[in-house]
Amino acid sequence: DIVLSDIDVTIAGGGTVQQAQRRDMIDADQIDYREDGGVWTDHKKSWGVPPGYGLYARHVKRLVLNNVSLSLAQADARSPLFFLESQDVSITLLQAESAPEAAMVTARDCSYLTLAKSEPRAKTTLLRLEGEHSSSVELVNNDSRRYSSLFECADGADANVVRIN
Repeated sequence: DIVLSDIDVTIAGGGTVQQAQRRDMIDADQIDYREDGGVWTDHKKSWGVPPGYGLYARHVKRLVLNNVSLSLAQADARSPLFFLESQDVSITLLQAESAPEAAMVTARDCSYLTLAKSEPRAKTTLLRLEGEHSSSVELVNNDSRRYSSLFECADGADANVVRIN
């Protein structure tokens, strides 16, 4: 289990629409470390720019985010949080800046995702749910008046897997 609580971060920003649309992040075992002297690197030429500006999580199980605030130094077209093929993710009290065209959270092929009491800094969509393998999503105590929409589905995601409380 991973628990991240009481975090307030300002991120440089500057992400583009093309970076926000990226879905081809590579696995660590696909990187040739010999190019970087045989050592681990987080250099963008190895990984590329992720589609989430604050957190990009892939193949994560049992992650809890509580009271996380993400701010930007300059505009960014990417979602603050991006999850790919992750399970049992719980997010409570997320505050984040998000471009109007970017959801606060993008989740692709994720299951058992809960978003509670989130607060956008500007009107946007709370969740963009992608992929036909997405399931068991719950939106709890999120004030719909603060969002352009609570969720949207794309790339085969089924709106029926989302429960709003």
